[in-house]
Amino acid sequence: MAGPPEQDPMAQALVEQLALKNQNLSRFKGLMHIRLFSAQGNLSGRAALAVIYPDRIRVEWLTFLGQPLMRFAADGKHVVIELHDENQLYRVKQSPTALQKLIHIPIGVEDLLQILKGAPPLPEYAAAHMRPADAQETKVALIGRWHVLKGELKTSADRTIEEMTAFQNDGAMSYRVRWKNWRRQHGYDLPSDIEITAGTGDILSMVIDRVYPQAPVLPELFQLDVTPSN
Repeated sequence: MAGPPEQDPMAQALVEQLALKNQNLSRFKGLMHIRLFSAQGNLSGRAALAVIYPDRIRVEWLTFLGQPLMRFAADGKHVVIELHDENQLYRVKQSPTALQKLIHIPIGVEDLLQILKGAPPLPEYAAAHMRPADAQETKVALIGRWHVLKGELKTSADRTIEEMTAFQNDGAMSYRVRWKNWRRQHGYDLPSDIEITAGTGDILSMVIDRVYPQAPVLPELFQLDVTPSN
């Protein structure tokens, strides 16, 4: 039986560097355009969001005409989702796939918050290995304990994260994140254009217009009433 995969120190150092991106960012507020393309239909609009790291978020999603579309909040223990067209509230425990019902991507709140600050939400892995790449990029494979490919990272020449792909145990893609553009915001290099694609083909696009790092955020903001209004 093969033992655990051997670690590549250079690759592991790069992974650790990428994971620490904007590590001092503890909270922010922002405005963004969201587009969701799925087999169930397409949604688009504008959203206001507030975040406290590592696991709290509130999103108010409106149509481009300003009509409520949906909102959700996570308080570190549960995610509450309100779909206005259904007049329904859903409450689920925070888990690694808690947002799948909402955005059709198999990720949790903590993963989404990592993505929003420009850090890859690393899958569980045993070793990092450098992969062949051209001179303008670097690729790192994340290998599981039983030599299964769990993820792959791609960076630009200056070691800025460009893409992360997470894989299922059978080798199929779980989802892929692309950080397409970046913007300097109040001392932080933050992503301004993010695209997440699920293995099913569903796509979530987020174009972030404004970000207010370290803005005051009240803890009560992450509580939603779980009783639907009449």
